[in-house]
Amino acid sequence: MHIKRANKHPNVQELLHVLDTANELIIIRDIDGTIRYLNKGAERLFGRSHEEVIGRHIRELVHANDPDPFEHVSRGVSQRGFWRGDVKVTLPNGEPKQLHLNASLVPNNPTAVVVIGTDLTEKYELDEKFLRAQRLELVGTLSAGMAHDLNNVLTPIVLAADLFDSSQTEAKLKRLKNVMIQGCLRATAIVHQLLSFSRGHKDAMLVLQTKHLLYEIVNLVRETFPERIKVEESFGGNLWPIKGNPTQFHQILMNLCVNARDAMAAGGTLTLTAENITLHENFCIEVPEARPGQFLKLCIIDTGTGISPENLKMLWRPFFTTKPVGKGTGLGLPTVKRLLEDEHSGFLRLLTESGKGTRFELYFPSAEPGAKTNGIEYHRGNGDSILVLEPDTAVRAGVELGLEHIGYVPISARTVEEAGEHIKAQRFLPKLAILDPSVKDSITLIRAVLPGIPIVALGIQGTESMVEPGITCLMKPASKIQLASAVYRALLKKHAPTTARN
Repeated sequence: MHIKRANKHPNVQELLHVLDTANELIIIRDIDGTIRYLNKGAERLFGRSHEEVIGRHIRELVHANDPDPFEHVSRGVSQRGFWRGDVKVTLPNGEPKQLHLNASLVPNNPTAVVVIGTDLTEKYELDEKFLRAQRLELVGTLSAGMAHDLNNVLTPIVLAADLFDSSQTEAKLKRLKNVMIQGCLRATAIVHQLLSFSRGHKDAMLVLQTKHLLYEIVNLVRETFPERIKVEESFGGNLWPIKGNPTQFHQILMNLCVNARDAMAAGGTLTLTAENITLHENFCIEVPEARPGQFLKLCIIDTGTGISPENLKMLWRPFFTTKPVGKGTGLGLPTVKRLLEDEHSGFLRLLTESGKGTRFELYFPSAEPGAKTNGIEYHRGNGDSILVLEPDTAVRAGVELGLEHIGYVPISARTVEEAGEHIKAQRFLPKLAILDPSVKDSITLIRAVLPGIPIVALGIQGTESMVEPGITCLMKPASKIQLASAVYRALLKKHAPTTARN
């Protein structure tokens, strides 16, 4: 099947003209992927002419370094006769694109496939802006509670620090130390949650072990919701991992928790549960959105006002809200539905009755069997030296103490120049460098002195975007175990250099 543009048959010419006027991309290819036809819409998108690509494989339309974005399309067509979904591609000029494709076998010709696609890149960019705005709305909603909780965290730290002197007994000093450590850990968790949630991480789809994320949400809710709302949780053991985005996972559950809070203005109980569940055909008949398989089932249950039948019909429409003007945008539930269904391939079930509370059931597909999640490795050093480049005196001192405690010898510097002087004067070869990536050109200059040295970037949330791949990131503030883990992981990536440069 080879379609030529210069065909004298008027019906074919008319058909080709219609196809060329379409904004969508239209491709006809063989079952093995060989291109037989490309319309003008596809030519404009891919920057390749019809004549240039005829007879070539469809994967040649995108950047050669891409993994084949059409592989699962071909598999779906081969198995079911059609495929529908989104793919991410990079054009030959390096421009990323997000495409929605419909591929199906051509009727009466089982060796040919027609692919019709729409460029959704602009929509995805707008969606990302919308989701960030909606996250910031939630942060604003929770900010008063966060401020209150941070003050509660700082009060015992300040009091304990004031009492921390040699006149105290050993038992009391230990108790004061524990109060300060626990307070710092709580404050760190709140700050990290706030930064991670407000910024988000685009395209970060990971294999998630959700139990610790669920406890983060429970703690945040307990710390920020009014005391009249009792929070309970019940999370089963050995929950199946899911493939998802941690920030979006937070956003889904926090939207539902905030909705539950608003439905219990006079007080009540908010319950979060999680369990593994295998769905069978009978359940799928009852719930049309469901499909058979293994799922992580999460429930958010409140004892609030419930949802009336009239409002239930409008519930998923953007900007629909029953709250007073200025109290809600009507974007929370549509966001939940879109993130769960489109981004995580899950579905939800809503059970509610006016005056008797609401129950949201969320079903996330379990990750593939054998999928692994990362744990923390903690290995002690063996007296090796580590260069610490940090301009802040207090942070530098803390890192030094932490490294000494886990078996390393820290050599500290405030600037890159000072670090270079230490290295030349003492002729030592540090095994690794820990530095603040916000110090201008620190990574480049340290590598000029010590080529190939492993580096740990000690920064704030978002440091990952400031450094090149391969550099280990450690977020401030860090515990002893987190510091040890980062050093160990960085040393695994690359061996230390054998000679210093004069």
